Amino acid sequence: MAQTLRWPESLKKKADSMESKYSDSQVAKSIFFLFLALSVMFNIVWYIAWPGLIALAVWYIKTPKPTDKDKVDIKAYRSGYEGELIVARRLAEFPDGWFVVNDISIYGSQIDHVVVGPGGIFCLETKNHIDIMCRNGNWFKKKNGSWWTMNSPSKQNLGHVLSLKEFLYDKFKIRPKIASIIVLSREEGLKDIDSYIVPPGNTRIMFPHELFYRGGRSVMTVKDAEAIAVAIFEANQEGSAKAA
Repeated sequence: MAQTLRWPESLKKKADSMESKYSDSQVAKSIFFLFLALSVMFNIVWYIAWPGLIALAVWYIKTPKPTDKDKVDIKAYRSGYEGELIVARRLAEFPDGWFVVNDISIYGSQIDHVVVGPGGIFCLETKNHIDIMCRNGNWFKKKNGSWWTMNSPSKQNLGHVLSLKEFLYDKFKIRPKIASIIVLSREEGLKDIDSYIVPPGNTRIMFPHELFYRGGRSVMTVKDAEAIAVAIFEANQEGSAKAA
C-alpha cells in the first residue's frame, strides 16, 4: 500500500465553517416551533407563552442566515470533498514505495493530489461534476438545460504542475517531468469527450478505477520519492502555519 502523508480536508473545513456560522439561526427556528407546539399541546395561556415566542422570534431574525449563494457554495464544497476522498482512497491502494500527498498548497497553487514513486511524479486535479463534456480541449457544463463554457480543469492543473516544478527546483535543483491528470470522480457525469488526452500539457483524463500503477521503467529510487513527497508535505505544513 502507498503511504498517504496527508488526506483531503480543506473543502470539508470550509463547508463546516460556513454551516456553523449559520447554526444559531437553525437552533432558534427549531426552538421557536418546539415552544409553539408545546404551548398548543399543553394549553399554555398565551399571555404566558407569547413573551417567550417573541424572544425566540427576535433571536431568529437577528441571527445570520445563509444566502442562496452560500447554500450553493456549501453544496459545492461538500461535493468537491467527496470527489477528492474517492480519489485519495484509490491512490492509497498504490503499491509499497509510492507516496501520496492530498490537498496541499504549493507556491499559491491549491493542488488536490500529488503522487510520487519509482514511476515518476503525478499531479492530479479531481472534478466531481455531473453533466460535463470536453471537445477540442474546451470544457462545457450543463446548467438549466443548456451547455455553458466552464473553466478548463486541464489549464488549471497545468498551473499546479508549474508551481510544483518551481518548488522542486528551488528545493532540490531538479527539473523532473510531472504528469498532469484530471480525474472525473463521477464517470456517469461525463456526457461527451473527443479525446482523453487534452491540451494544455497533454493532460490525461481518467476515472478513479483507472488509477493504478501499471509497472514500467523506474525514474527514481524509493528513497528519492520519499524525500520529494515529504518535502511537499512539509512545505504545505509550513504554509499553513504561516497563514494561521
